[in-house]
Amino acid sequence: MELKTTDITKIDYNNHRFSLTNGQLFLLGVLEENAIKDTPILKAEVGLENKVLFNPLFSILKVNDQFLSPKLHKPIHHSQTYRIEEDVLYRETSYVIDGVKITVSSERFLDHKDMLIYTQYNFKTSHPVNIDFFHGIDDTSIHNTQGVNYIKSKLHEISMKTKVDDYLVLMYNKNFRHKNYNQKNEPTEHYKITTEANRQYTITKMIGYGPRIRELKKLINYKMNQSYDKLKEEHIISKTALLEENKMTIVNNRKVDFLLKYVYRQHFNQYSSLNSTNQTGIEDYTRIIFYLYNKPQFAKNILLTKLAKFKEYKGFAEMIGYKGAFVTNNIQDFTIGHRLIYEGALFIYLFNMYEEMTLDKSMHREYLHLSIDICRFYMSYASLNENQSHYNFNNVSNANKSLNHINNHTLTNYLIKNALFITRSILNKCINDEKCDEYNVNNDSTFIKELKTFEKKIYVQKPDINHLIYPYQDFKKDIHNSRLEINDNKNIILFDQLYLFILFSDLYSKKMINAHIKYYSRFTSKKSLNYILLKMISNDIISSDEIEELVRTLSLKKESLMINHKGIDLGIQGLLYIFMIHRLSGLRFSGTHFMVDSLLPRNIRRVEFNIKYKSYSGHIKIKRNSAHLYWSN
Repeated sequence: MELKTTDITKIDYNNHRFSLTNGQLFLLGVLEENAIKDTPILKAEVGLENKVLFNPLFSILKVNDQFLSPKLHKPIHHSQTYRIEEDVLYRETSYVIDGVKITVSSERFLDHKDMLIYTQYNFKTSHPVNIDFFHGIDDTSIHNTQGVNYIKSKLHEISMKTKVDDYLVLMYNKNFRHKNYNQKNEPTEHYKITTEANRQYTITKMIGYGPRIRELKKLINYKMNQSYDKLKEEHIISKTALLEENKMTIVNNRKVDFLLKYVYRQHFNQYSSLNSTNQTGIEDYTRIIFYLYNKPQFAKNILLTKLAKFKEYKGFAEMIGYKGAFVTNNIQDFTIGHRLIYEGALFIYLFNMYEEMTLDKSMHREYLHLSIDICRFYMSYASLNENQSHYNFNNVSNANKSLNHINNHTLTNYLIKNALFITRSILNKCINDEKCDEYNVNNDSTFIKELKTFEKKIYVQKPDINHLIYPYQDFKKDIHNSRLEINDNKNIILFDQLYLFILFSDLYSKKMINAHIKYYSRFTSKKSLNYILLKMISNDIISSDEIEELVRTLSLKKESLMINHKGIDLGIQGLLYIFMIHRLSGLRFSGTHFMVDSLLPRNIRRVEFNIKYKSYSGHIKIKRNSAHLYWSN
């Protein structure tokens, strides 16, 4: 299955659509040539920090004083192809200059085990011609913010040290022997070649990034001694097997099937990333749900990363004047009115879900201690109202930060209330169990009573007479005063309400969900992303024709569901997966009892997918009039 384009006018768009990542290294860009924004930029993720680096794939031809790039010289052919099963990006461009056809092709992929980049760049000419070939590490990109301390180049190797004491190392082999005309210790090399007709000139590169240059060079050198074709074959076999083992198949609808496979590939590739871009603002939920059903270890990795930052979270709370632990992915944004304070409560929600679905209690002690401090943060952050009847959480942001300085954000308050309940339940169980040594509460139930009292007084909205529950306390007033701009291009409200109904589905009736869909439908069209989000809330109350229309819209909107203006959007992609699993397929479970109540439209004949649950693996096959679930250990 391929993602392919011949359109060179949408370079910025394709940079994200065709981006490659192994969770720590990101290759953003589709062209090797240095054409400013079109340059492939390597980004490395270290903790929560993105380090923007250089273009280590830089390769460009110069013929008759013309640099050959699709943006600088119009080609007779240009294509980019991403093969999803292989997880390899291919590119081919052809030009005609003075009657000579010049073809450039390349391929690239990323190693997930050793965190290296592999690429092969080829060119050939139909007739002999004098060309200049440049390659190496482009350190002149406008994206570069790192700076360079020094550069070292020698035969088959270029390395540089950045000003943040990290190293970028490139080693290469080539099938031609020509003199490098550039000076030693320059980041690029320059070869002058009189080509042979139809001979393919090839340069194979292996690239790594990290803080220890000796280990990096040793690893890359070891890989260079292996066959590139063998490394690529091993990569394709492992990638294809991973997708085949876990994929969802949509029969009779190639567009939606393609969309789901792209979702699977991107989630598997970015399992270790904490910085993938999203519009939803609550992406950890959709990612962990995906991993719990497909690769529970990946969900555990995300939770472990957050547990490891326990002391840092306590420091954040103290930094802004509160007790406990302030969990945040945005450590630099402490502005009043712009705080995403729900993240700690969401962590408790997700960790509790992880333990229930996997029966893994190996992290329980650390989880409990962090949960207690998260609750302490909320207890110190909240403020009593004037008559002291309830606690408010004021001056916060909504989930995707499109609204700031709002009071009692409904989703946030429900998450906090739920987090307090979960923590209190664990503590009660722990205190009543004489063998429990996971938490030392001094055999005192005072703190648990404080939790219960605080939980009862948290302000949560009740539905009005029209069965509507609003996104935050002053929503109706803001609508009246035109503070809010709700239209097809703004996802201000729908993410908040969507997650509210998904995370706390047991609290809301079909009548209430139907009222919300009807209310917000006034602000959206059937061709918009908002329409898709509305229909994702529940399929219990929509007809087969509406499902048909929704699936058709998904097919049309497949590109915008893949990316946003900053990159791959795992949040929305995760929502699509949840919709397919729980809404379209109708999968429900309680304990060990599973049920499927699907509503397949005419343009989907069958749905198949695998799930992991506790210690079991299951395969589900759903047709319009039947459903089968097969379990194996």
